[in-house]
Amino acid sequence: MDDPRKVTIGIVAVGLAALVGLMLLVGAGQTTTILSKVGASISGGEAVTSGDQQPAAGNGGDPGGGSGGGGATGQGGQAAAAAPKPPTLLIVRTGSLTLEVTSLASTVSAAAALVNDAAGFVAGSKESGAAADASATVDYRIPATAWERTLTALRGLATVRGQEIKSDEVTGTVVDLGARIANLRATEAALQAIMARAVRIQDVLDVQTQLTDTRGQIEQLSAQKSELEDRAAYGSLTVTFRPPPAPRPDRAASDDGRHLVRDRRAPDPARAGRRAARRLGGGPAGRPPPDAE
Repeated sequence: MDDPRKVTIGIVAVGLAALVGLMLLVGAGQTTTILSKVGASISGGEAVTSGDQQPAAGNGGDPGGGSGGGGATGQGGQAAAAAPKPPTLLIVRTGSLTLEVTSLASTVSAAAALVNDAAGFVAGSKESGAAADASATVDYRIPATAWERTLTALRGLATVRGQEIKSDEVTGTVVDLGARIANLRATEAALQAIMARAVRIQDVLDVQTQLTDTRGQIEQLSAQKSELEDRAAYGSLTVTFRPPPAPRPDRAASDDGRHLVRDRRAPDPARAGRRAARRLGGGPAGRPPPDAE
């Protein structure tokens, strides 16, 4: 009969061999699962349809080829699309223009037609005086895209007696207002979430007070932002139409409308002497004194 110790050793060896084989099978399964998960995260969730390892190497191992390169390109495109766009330049244009006109009504009508053709409008007007002394002041809103050409056309209507133009860049102010509004809206959403979970009446009242204050700030900043954007979209130009100044006469007019020419002749000494003698009573009435003859 065989030695019992040898039999026992053989049984133990077979058991160990079976245990090692089982461990290898389990480890292989776990490795396959891990590799499958890693491959899925690298390839974007696409399943491997073949046991060949070359497609897997092309997906994850080669950074420049296969679908790995396409994934990098897609990520680059998404990053470019998500990049913030530069803000549009916003400029507020204001100005005043003084025109000397010979016909007030026709010139004002021509100016209104020019502004209407540029998609602008009349914001206000004022007239004063009558007949030859009549004048008018009109406020125009002109689109920013048509500001320069409309201003040039208005200058060509009559004689320019004065002009003042001012430009103010407000892009940074508008961007800052937009960021502040976004932060306040996020705060408002958080407060609304807290309000939905509040139980105590005092908590509800406190959150409601903060909500009211936040909403007021949002409305105030939104109004400022809209005003700046509107002023940048349409410039403001005030045009004054006035008649030419009245001419100054060089000669004095008499009561009956006749003009008296100023006496520009040289003074006569003899005549001046006779007049002086009459005033002093040195001769008979109506006749010059003898020494003045």
